[in-house]
Amino acid sequence: MIRHVIMGNFKVEITPEWRDRFIQKAEEALAQVPGTHNVHMGKASEIQGKNPYDLALFIDFNDETAFRAYQNHPLHNTVAEQIPAVLGEVARFNFSLLG
Repeated sequence: MIRHVIMGNFKVEITPEWRDRFIQKAEEALAQVPGTHNVHMGKASEIQGKNPYDLALFIDFNDETAFRAYQNHPLHNTVAEQIPAVLGEVARFNFSLLG
């Protein structure tokens, strides 16, 4: 299984309402892409202090084939095209999960 993680910081001009709308719409769209599982996107919590990122996205895939199909899917591309306008700093990670 592969876990795809994106973390980012919203640009200062993005209002809280715009943030919430982006998170909701992006999560809904990405969850519709075939082969995705456990799609979660949310704002940082300060339960353990200040976080280095405002936003996190987590998506699981059964295998690399499903991940590659996701990367080329129109719904993914629509969300990815919005990221430069919304997020200033972005970090991307992919993990192979055991068990």
